[in-house]
Amino acid sequence: MRRVERKKSTFIERCGSAIDSVVGVFSPRNAFVRERYRAAQRQLSGYRGARRDRPRSNWAPGSGSADAEILGDLEELRDRSHDLARNDPLASAVVQTINVNTIGPGLRYQSRVDRDALGISPESARALNRANERAWNAWTPHADAAGILDFEAMQSQIDISILVSGETFLIPRMLREPRCPYDLRLQVVEAHRVATPPEFTTDPYVREGVRIDERYGRPLAYYVRRAHPGEERRTPEADSWETIPAWNERAGRPNVLHLFHQTRPGQHRGEPFFAPVLNYFHDLDRYLEAELIASRVAACFGLIIESEDPVADALAASSGEDAGGLPIEEMTPGMIERVRAGSKVTQVNPLRPGAQFDPFMARVTKAIASGLGLPVQLVLKDFAGMNYSSARTALLEAWRYFSCRQTWFARRFCRPVNQWLLEEAWLRGALPVRDFYRQQDAYTRSVWIPAARGWVDPEKEATAATMRVTSYQSTHAIEAAAQGHDFEEILEQRRLEEELIRDAGLPATGAAGGGGGGGGDDGGGGQPRDADDDEAEDEEEREEEEDDDERSAA
Repeated sequence: MRRVERKKSTFIERCGSAIDSVVGVFSPRNAFVRERYRAAQRQLSGYRGARRDRPRSNWAPGSGSADAEILGDLEELRDRSHDLARNDPLASAVVQTINVNTIGPGLRYQSRVDRDALGISPESARALNRANERAWNAWTPHADAAGILDFEAMQSQIDISILVSGETFLIPRMLREPRCPYDLRLQVVEAHRVATPPEFTTDPYVREGVRIDERYGRPLAYYVRRAHPGEERRTPEADSWETIPAWNERAGRPNVLHLFHQTRPGQHRGEPFFAPVLNYFHDLDRYLEAELIASRVAACFGLIIESEDPVADALAASSGEDAGGLPIEEMTPGMIERVRAGSKVTQVNPLRPGAQFDPFMARVTKAIASGLGLPVQLVLKDFAGMNYSSARTALLEAWRYFSCRQTWFARRFCRPVNQWLLEEAWLRGALPVRDFYRQQDAYTRSVWIPAARGWVDPEKEATAATMRVTSYQSTHAIEAAAQGHDFEEILEQRRLEEELIRDAGLPATGAAGGGGGGGGDDGGGGQPRDADDDEAEDEEEREEEEDDDERSAA
């Protein structure tokens, strides 16, 4: 399954080879000239990367389909990837870094119904957005079918599973709980559980647990083990399977969300994120372990004493024994040891790790970072020696990668789940909507706000954000979302805070220069003045005039 035979030589090529053989029998010289001419022709035409000269004679890659290349090695790739995530500190750090920057505390839901498509007023759109978000917030604490995680924590778990296993499966279940107003629950199925049952191992249309149609390769059904194959405590369901249709024709929605990054047409299973660099991780870890062991062994030798009397040395060495009966050899600070005549003392200089240790580790780590598409500083979590420009360049490259993952995650996971939940909320009468199915996409349009990406230099980047907004290159909502905030929530909170400040009799905290044309006598630099401010200032002026009159009379 791993190899696909190369296409057979053409009829012309076979005829040419036959003629060359005949010429070689009668005229070896002419046969040699013909062969040299053909070799020169091959060197002067075509792609050099496809030549089979001596340095590349053993480079014979396969030409299989996506499934042919992946499925045969998928189990081994997945197991090795899990082993790295558990035991390799660098691989584990990479998983944590990507997960924290992609998901963080979870992508936040914002309802953004399509007001133009629905033909409703702005007030009606805001009311519908609030109803959608209210239904969503009531459901998210109960999202997990296992009853352990909320929806935000499930996002993190699913993202890690996609990184390590290359994929994950999500099955919607309807489970009734008294504490939750909605029945929708999400069952996360690890990739190991989706596999081909024994009776379908020879079926060409079952690809590692995914049945596809004959014409387009569209998934038709998924075969899911009822228990994990690696479960230590075997249960009666360990060798039984559940067949789940890929699509619910009646409801018009999928029965299974298969979440993986498809990189090739015809690919039906996901590839682990570490697949291109698995060997680098493993070899680097073994090399580092070997250096540590060599350093520990070398550090055990302080001095070497050579003597011409081995019998006397053996008797002297056994003068002390430990609890296990082994001879004790030790050195103490400031110790003076007399040696016998003819003995030679040599100091050991282990020189471990060697001078090439750091350059070699850095080079291999750069190869790993390049293979993963991440800046090496982020892989190592080492930003020493970086200035603002270099740090921002590295982080911009990482942010582009994280942004792509966030967009993909929101479209493939968050949005379908949100549509499932809003459909149930509408069926239960929680949404003020009449024709939900006719304009479902307009009613369920949403925005997913990622976690704040942070600032390298807060002052410079805040100034840049202000300039983008004032020059109409961005909006307040976009800049707030970049920092993980909801602009409408900011406005609502600011309104409440300004009311509290005003009730407390404190000066307003509005933006400088916001007074504009209606500022009265405030010089145009503060907030508009109200009647209380004017009355207080008039009272101060009257008191000052009275003081002046009293001083004049005196």
